[in-house]
Amino acid sequence: MSILERMRGSTDSTPMQIILVLIVVAFIGWFSLPQAETVQVQVEVNGERVLQQEFGTRYFQELQAAQSQRGRLSEEEEQELQLAVKNEIAAELVVAQEARKLGYKISPEEIGIAIKKDPTFQTSDSKFDKELYDEAVKRSGRSRSDFESDYRDRLLREKLRTAVTLGVQVPDELSLARYNEALRALDLSFVRVEPGAVVEAAPITDEERAAWIVGNQDKLQAAYDRDKAVKYDLPERVVLATIRLKVGAGDTEELTARLQKVRDDIEAGSDFAAMARRWSEDQSAPQGGQLPEKRVPNLATKVREAIADLPVGGITAVLDEGIEVSLYQVVSRTPAQVTPIEDVQDELAIVAMRAERNREYAAEIADSWQVGTVPDDILARTGASIEALPAVSTYGYQPGISGPPLEAIEALADAEAGTIVGPFTRPTADGDELYIVRLERVQLPDPEGNPQIPGGLEQFRQITLGAEREAVWEAYTQALLANAQVDTGGGEAQQGGWRSYLSWLLPQS
Repeated sequence: MSILERMRGSTDSTPMQIILVLIVVAFIGWFSLPQAETVQVQVEVNGERVLQQEFGTRYFQELQAAQSQRGRLSEEEEQELQLAVKNEIAAELVVAQEARKLGYKISPEEIGIAIKKDPTFQTSDSKFDKELYDEAVKRSGRSRSDFESDYRDRLLREKLRTAVTLGVQVPDELSLARYNEALRALDLSFVRVEPGAVVEAAPITDEERAAWIVGNQDKLQAAYDRDKAVKYDLPERVVLATIRLKVGAGDTEELTARLQKVRDDIEAGSDFAAMARRWSEDQSAPQGGQLPEKRVPNLATKVREAIADLPVGGITAVLDEGIEVSLYQVVSRTPAQVTPIEDVQDELAIVAMRAERNREYAAEIADSWQVGTVPDDILARTGASIEALPAVSTYGYQPGISGPPLEAIEALADAEAGTIVGPFTRPTADGDELYIVRLERVQLPDPEGNPQIPGGLEQFRQITLGAEREAVWEAYTQALLANAQVDTGGGEAQQGGWRSYLSWLLPQS
């Protein structure tokens, strides 16, 4: 008897009826399966993916926060921020995965409480507003369950973090030692030798410069090589103007079509700058979309390829750059240029000679200060003076515009009064400043209370405990990442279609 006949003869049995139904459903489904969809993946951790839309929303929040603090970011800074956001997302994913693996659970009630406590969805009187919540879900472009999964993962991470760091404690002795170390105040005096001091003290003659060049070819070549890539071997540079539409939670195809219409209008005679001011969502819009000059090799690959053969005034096609769709116009081009060492050797020699003489002056000041006081004629020669810097602590020290570098303060942290250190170098746009620093007096902190930290030692103990727990948690997270399969490079992947159907129908063991 054939297999088919045996199946027909057994249709009265319930199991066989179920098998036949499944065969029919599978047969019909095979010819109606959806085609696979190409999706943009930004982060993947152990097979779990974060797609472009979700990443774009997160990135733009971070971008707006960064720009509110630092102003417009350069292209390099934006790329660094994108990578930082990807790494942050990867860390969050791997922690949530570990929490699930360890059996942690989050109930729907816990998610509901977290949502109701979120200030984003509260009115001015701190009451939950469902309309605000529904609008946020709609604006995200995700389903309600996907939107709420973010809260589930956050609560999972919080539970695991609490478990990992709960046992971290800081002994009282360590708290007191760190308190004293951080809050002992140093009264200092210092002398600052400015980069241009030698110009006033002893101008460099042409004869001295020529002799130095002859006798210091190795130093001259080293200085040239150090700055060559920045100053003397310049690739082609371009000034571009752009019109950008942010993807965010929007539809990339719809935005591309909209920007293509803008491009068509420009091709028909509309002014690029005027269209940028009207349509662009980039910070350059008020300037007609014009960006700072860029080196061509530093441009994003898509942009560099798009403008490769364009003349000045030329316009690229609409580019999908993942987090935005963009249009570029070439405003100007500057050819590559190499400046030979012979053309800049005088300038390099003067800079090097000034630095050498400044170090000599600084050493002379330090030597005289070690055995007594600094003679007025030495200070007058460099235009310097002895300045006071009272009550300095290594805890949160900021040098300000003209203060000694942190290394000088750290060198005196455990020294005795009268100790002199230096010279220490602090780079500036005009050259290196040199600092010689003297410790005048040490002020020990009051364990019962210090104006720098309200609550005194107890408050500092809590700060130290928080720092220790943060360090333990960071190490734990990094260990999870080191043992995970993480890809933050971005790329395309296939989602859905018959392969996904088969993986569901025939799960792997």
